[in-house]
Amino acid sequence: MLTLDLVRVRKSKGEIKPRYIKESKKLLEKAEILIGLYDEHIDKTQGELEEAIKDLIGDGTDYLLQRGLSKLLADRSEFEMAAPVDPREIRQKVFELSAEHHPVAITPDLHHQMTREDILRMAGESFGLDVAQMNAALYADLKDAYILKSFKSITPKKLLRRYNVALAQAVLFRAREMRIMLRNANTKRLRQLIRYVKFFRLIADIRPTDDGYFIVIDGPGSLFRFSQKYGLQMASFLPALLLCEDWNLEVEIRWEEKQRELHTFTLESDGTLHSHFPDKGQYVTEEESYFRKRWKDYKSAWALKPSSKIVKLGAKDLLVVDYVLTHEDGRKVLLELVGFWHKRSLVRKLEAIEEYGPDNLILVVPAKLRVSEDELPETQAAVYFFKNVIQPKQIVALAEELSS
Repeated sequence: MLTLDLVRVRKSKGEIKPRYIKESKKLLEKAEILIGLYDEHIDKTQGELEEAIKDLIGDGTDYLLQRGLSKLLADRSEFEMAAPVDPREIRQKVFELSAEHHPVAITPDLHHQMTREDILRMAGESFGLDVAQMNAALYADLKDAYILKSFKSITPKKLLRRYNVALAQAVLFRAREMRIMLRNANTKRLRQLIRYVKFFRLIADIRPTDDGYFIVIDGPGSLFRFSQKYGLQMASFLPALLLCEDWNLEVEIRWEEKQRELHTFTLESDGTLHSHFPDKGQYVTEEESYFRKRWKDYKSAWALKPSSKIVKLGAKDLLVVDYVLTHEDGRKVLLELVGFWHKRSLVRKLEAIEEYGPDNLILVVPAKLRVSEDELPETQAAVYFFKNVIQPKQIVALAEELSS
């Protein structure tokens, strides 16, 4: 993702407008050269790569653009420290020997018999390293000395598209909230989007409208305790929205932290931005994935199947069922896994369920939501709290209780 110093936007009449780029022949060529530099510098130092990038980019008018492209390529790279021994231990030994044999010279003379190479040789004996290895390891923990071990290559066209998305993501990082109008979404597409909302642990309010759904996602600008991490998660959610066919988005942003003025940022499904997420349907969190595996090993008369059921809770809310539990005798119980909600969001959901919801529902709530059962309103739904693992045995017990 782009850092703030690399974001290219303009402010016009209260709006923030990212400076998106076109897939021109010239930019495709520049992107190809940059990608080539990363490929060519596998097993070379980060310092060598940076020098090559500086020589290529210079200080031209598109400096920020090319630096931004390079940042996205760096995000696809893995750099490792190449030192057989912790460089801090090596430096400590070298400093001790240098102090003991002071003064030390680069080359020996009448008054300086001890040289830098002698010190490195003596220190190297303690670590089983020769002078060349000591030289390489002495400051191997500095950023420029790290080695580029791998690079996940990308086509020039995809890189330019990722850049445009990254510009929009950088703006969303500071959003107060994200307001989305999703139109004509089928069940599969809506479930996929909501799955991403849960995967990124976003705080969302989803309400049905005449032609779709209105979704409000709280932004880092409205939170306090986890604003930076949450801002990154919300920005990361954008490619999921881009998978949808008919939508528009609007956010309010305080672009300058010390200014009170708010700016507007808008997006719509006009083909300007392209998602790089695989369009495979549904993401699964680690807790849910482990629950599925445990269920396969658990012997029960209840079968667990993913659900595509959407239950309207009056005119302003809905329930997206994650799973349906079906007993051998035909009884059914619905199961929803609660994501990263505010306490008030959970309370509001339970109130809607009490008034409009089904009477065969289990809500699975993570304990880290920091809400107790005593704080929740009474409802016909069963609420199951878990710390780290969702226990099939307890889910079955609740299913039996609800359906008996």
